[in-house]
This record gives sequence, structure tokens and C-alpha cells, in this order.
Amino acid sequence: MINYDKIKVYLKKNRFISGSYYFYKAVLEFFRFKPISFLLKIFWFLFQIIDYNMLNKNPKFKIFTIYPCLFDNIDITPADPVYLLQDVWFASHIFKRKPDLHYDIGSYFKTISIISQFTKVVFIDIRPPQIELPNLIFVKADITKLPFPDNYVYSLSSLCVLEHIGLGRYGDKLDSYGSEKAINELKRICAPGGYIYI
Repeated sequence: MINYDKIKVYLKKNRFISGSYYFYKAVLEFFRFKPISFLLKIFWFLFQIIDYNMLNKNPKFKIFTIYPCLFDNIDITPADPVYLLQDVWFASHIFKRKPDLHYDIGSYFKTISIISQFTKVVFIDIRPPQIELPNLIFVKADITKLPFPDNYVYSLSSLCVLEHIGLGRYGDKLDSYGSEKAINELKRICAPGGYIYI
């Protein structure tokens, strides 16, 4: 009898096999072209245009550009549950505690922008955001060398960031101790009794 659990454990422990699998999944994202599905969606889109043009015309509405959004017509509202639930958890804590000033390092800018609507936020990243918002201050800095004194910040977040530090994915320097350095910096600048959301 085949023991599938043992096979799964072996495959996960074998670095070459597991590495090859994840490499394959990453490459697949760039080559995911399904010609039949694409043609069916194009025909659906063309029939939608024909049907729309047969409706009673709204004189205030004119079509200037045809921009096919072919894969939005699905049965569910898509949401990544991990990031969504994390952001809901984070926002509820900030809303409940209402800090006068909150510091964030490198989290998803959309989440931090929403937080800035009810709490003043200092957003720290190595890449500047493209949008300026009231109540949101940008500071360009590296999480492994933050420009703040010890015990300075009472409310601090860095969501889904620490595990990426040192990998070069977002323009940071390669460093096999990147995550450890980032964690030490968060601990260094957080004041006694302060909060860190990670």
C-alpha cells in the first residue's frame, strides 16, 4: 500500500523538488495563456457591445475607448483572504487605540492610506508613493537602519514586510540577515508600552 503522507513529507523536504515546484509556479504566472478561453471571452465581449448598443441610448453617455476587461465577469468577488483579514485586524486595532501618530514601515500603501483617514501616519519605505495624501507623511528610509532614536515610537506596523527584507525583491540590498536586522530595528525604536503590528 502506498503511504501518501510519507511521499508528501519527502517531497517537501527535498529542496531540489520543492524548489523546482515553486519555480514552475512562478514561471507559470507569466505564461498562463489559454487560447480557447481567450477567444470565448473575446466573443462574449463583442456580443456585450452589440447588446449594449441596442439598448435605449443615454444621450449623456458616449463610448470613447473600448477597453476589454475579459476576466472580471466571475461568480464571486475576489479577495485574498490572508491579506484582507490581516488588514481588517490591523485597522480594527488602530481604530480602537486611536494613536495620535502611527508609524508604518513598508506595508501595503492602500491599507496605510485608509488608516491615514482617521489617524496621522508616517509611512516609511525605500520607495516613495506616487500619491500624496493629507494626514500621511512619507519618510524615505531603509528598515534595517531607521532614522529614529531608541524608544521613540508608540504605534508601529510593518505588515508582510519582515520576511522579504534582504532578498532584493523590492529594491533592498541582498542580506541574509535582513529580516533579523529589521526586527532589531523595530524593537529598538518602539517605546516601552508601545505597540508593534506585524
